[in-house]
Amino acid sequence: MANSPLITWTEEYAIGHKSLDEEHRRLVNAINRLHAAEEAGRTKQELKSLLKTIELATLEHFRHENAVLTLELSGKLDNETCNEHLAEHARALAELESIIHRLGSGTTFDGSELSYTLKHWFVAHVTEHDVHLKREFQAKAANRANAGSQIVDPPGCALPGKAING
Repeated sequence: MANSPLITWTEEYAIGHKSLDEEHRRLVNAINRLHAAEEAGRTKQELKSLLKTIELATLEHFRHENAVLTLELSGKLDNETCNEHLAEHARALAELESIIHRLGSGTTFDGSELSYTLKHWFVAHVTEHDVHLKREFQAKAANRANAGSQIVDPPGCALPGKAING
């Protein structure tokens, strides 16, 4: 159905960090807009514009999430986990750029193939790669509830890894 969203937001996608969860919601909405455009038969140029919006939102989200990793979760996650997560961001961006390149190089996507590809890309990242973040934010929330006050982690050291440049 053209009016049905491709991705319906569920708490499964929430990681327990208000602004990161809001960014995840915006990515879901952007993918749903792309899906609606595909279903409506929009032009390749319109789809490319929507993809650019998704790419920019993803870049900003990954920059923010990387900052959260280094500042808010310092000492909570080991360096290997942090480095793997940073590397996953680089892989996810490369995958997104490949999808955009395929559309720009004349590749034709059948029906809603493009939005379904992005749905898989988003869901895999949130449910597989953000799971350790979710555990840490749930633990922090439980600690705050048990302590009756907000726990603030001290700023941490910068993690080595590939920087995401825009």
